[in-house]
Order: sequence, then structure tokens, then C-alpha cells
Amino acid sequence: MNRTTLIVADYGKLADQMSGSDSVTSKAAKLELEVAAHAAAAPGQNVARAKAAKSLVDVAKSNRPRLVRAHALRLIGFVGSKADAAAVAGLTKHPEIGQDAKIAIRRIQAAK
Repeated sequence: MNRTTLIVADYGKLADQMSGSDSVTSKAAKLELEVAAHAAAAPGQNVARAKAAKSLVDVAKSNRPRLVRAHALRLIGFVGSKADAAAVAGLTKHPEIGQDAKIAIRRIQAAK
């Protein structure tokens, strides 16, 4: 199993760590989430990319803190597909993360 696949399986755990009270652990989890998403966006990583996008959509739709959800939406913009854009479309009217969802959808549409 390559490193990207291993990290993708832990997106929810990393999102939980991001919302913790330990600032060092929170920052490390945020960085690890970014590294995993960008690694999944690399050419030839189609399976990892799809898994990363699904995991990030799950984080964005969760009840985690706003900043964690907004960060997941930002990363969805790099790894998401049209299906992922449709999955987060319902969040565009959300009062806290609606604008982040709109940006993610625009980013996905621009990449295709």
C-alpha cells in the first residue's frame, strides 16, 4: 500500500485532530491533510484522488468546526470531480461555509 492510500483512509481522523485543543497537533493534522490531498491530485493517482474527494466531502458535510469544513472544501477544489461538485452543491446555501462551497465548485469546473 502506498502512502497516499494510507493517508486517504485517515481523513476523518485528521479532521478531528484539526479541531482539537492542542495547537501543535491541530497544525500538524492540517498540514498532513494538505499533503495527502495534493499527493492524491498527482497524475496517475485516480483511485487515491477519488477516495480523497469522497473523504473530503464527508468532512465538509459533517458537524465539525467551520474552519475544518472550509479547509476540506478548499481541498475538494483540487481533487474533486463533477460528482463531488454536485455533492457539495447543497452546502452553497449554508450560512457558514456557503461561499467556500461555491469556490470549490468553481475550482472543480475550471479544472475540467
